[in-house]
Amino acid sequence: MQRIYNMTTTVSLLPEELLVAAYAHETREEERYRMLALRFLPFDAVASRLLQMLADESEQRLEALLCVAERLECAEFPVRPDMGGTVVKERHFFIVNERMAVQMLAQTLVDEHRSLSFYRQLADANATPQIHKLLAGFIQQKQAQIRVLEESQNHELVSGVRYIA
Repeated sequence: MQRIYNMTTTVSLLPEELLVAAYAHETREEERYRMLALRFLPFDAVASRLLQMLADESEQRLEALLCVAERLECAEFPVRPDMGGTVVKERHFFIVNERMAVQMLAQTLVDEHRSLSFYRQLADANATPQIHKLLAGFIQQKQAQIRVLEESQNHELVSGVRYIA
């Protein structure tokens, strides 16, 4: 799957490969947003709810992927990707101050841009008409999520902190 993230030329993937890559990616996205929602909970309930909503959207995308995989009769589903990865040592699990909140939301925006790029690469590699609409919808959702996160930087979401891009 690493080759998906590093593609510089258009490569056509088999439908099963594309769906497995998208499912693995979205599973990580859902987990990331759920953890962020939990971390923000004691510091800012509004930000926590926003992040939970983004996790719920990831869950809906996972369900849509499963439906398409079922229609295309892909034998590889459901796939639970390895949830491993780099472990980042944090001083605090929960968001405990404004500085941490600003840093976390800024990193979340960077991660969301990467996710959008990933889905654009999958769309470029897609040669299956049945999957085109699904990926186009994911791209639109990711663009909307980026707008929400960017708007949060211009509003006082976290204890009156003003986010500056």
